[in-house]
Amino acid sequence: MASTVNSADDRVMSPLNLVVKLAPGKKSGVAENTAAVANAIKTGSDTIGTLHEARFVQLDDDTVMLLTTYDGDFDAYIFDFTKHLSQVFNMLLPNAIDPPPLPVEKNPQAFADWVRERDLPTLSAYYNANPDLTVQDVKALRSRG
Repeated sequence: MASTVNSADDRVMSPLNLVVKLAPGKKSGVAENTAAVANAIKTGSDTIGTLHEARFVQLDDDTVMLLTTYDGDFDAYIFDFTKHLSQVFNMLLPNAIDPPPLPVEKNPQAFADWVRERDLPTLSAYYNANPDLTVQDVKALRSRG
């Protein structure tokens, strides 16, 4: 159920709304390791270069969401995650119901398929102030200062 709201317009970015259901009595691993997760996301995102923003949200005791906005192709983005942010997902997914094969970096296609199945559609209310600017465009504009 991948998000497709952007397919009919000229936006260069797409949303990802990943829902992860936790096994009964399990913690996310994310909330318990916020500093490590934040550092991994910052370092990995700078390397990936297509991630506009990312955040984890604890919806209830057994549901965590990862919300991101990224540039480009879904598979390329997820495969970059398996290369540069695998430690975050390897921390979270052992606690999930029906996780993909782990570690994610050794199972990139299975991870991409698993994410695609759990990606909630974005409503038409999706808004971005700069829908035609990639992360690299924004960095270039900022450096001109």
